[in-house]
Amino acid sequence: MLKKISMNIFTLLFAMTFAIAAHAQFNQQAPQQSVEVDDAELDVFVDGLVKAQEVNSESQMKMVEIVEDEGLGVEKFNEIHEAMTMAAQTGEEPEVEATEEEMESYEELSGDIEEVQMEADQKITEAIEEEGMEMPRFQEILAAVQTDPELQQQIQQKMQPQGQPQPPAGN
Repeated sequence: MLKKISMNIFTLLFAMTFAIAAHAQFNQQAPQQSVEVDDAELDVFVDGLVKAQEVNSESQMKMVEIVEDEGLGVEKFNEIHEAMTMAAQTGEEPEVEATEEEMESYEELSGDIEEVQMEADQKITEAIEEEGMEMPRFQEILAAVQTDPELQQQIQQKMQPQGQPQPPAGN
């Protein structure tokens, strides 16, 4: 169960890391239909993506540790966080069953979690740039991957360890 919760946090963090950066980059641009990526650039992108995943994995472990050390529990933290995020988006009061103590813990943890996220964002940017790609281009390709099944498949193939079969497309 901890692995499932950890994967949910990882997925959330990975998405948040790039959603925030991508939002800032693409907020003022019209969406692009397709992005041309040659094989060499795709290799650099994949290398950057792998390093970004490594940083996110390390950050995820730090965040789980921070939450567990506070005694709140990852599941409860996520429940409160979802309610707070939804409330911020809708302008309504958060709907969450939490004690005053749990809410105080959440508030204290939020700052610590934000620090870890900011540190991770910086490390991800550095890792991608060390691979030889500027962050705006990385974000452009990442956005294209969201809507381009062919590009998704190319990336999956490049990320697939040698000697392991590729899962069927569409799964």
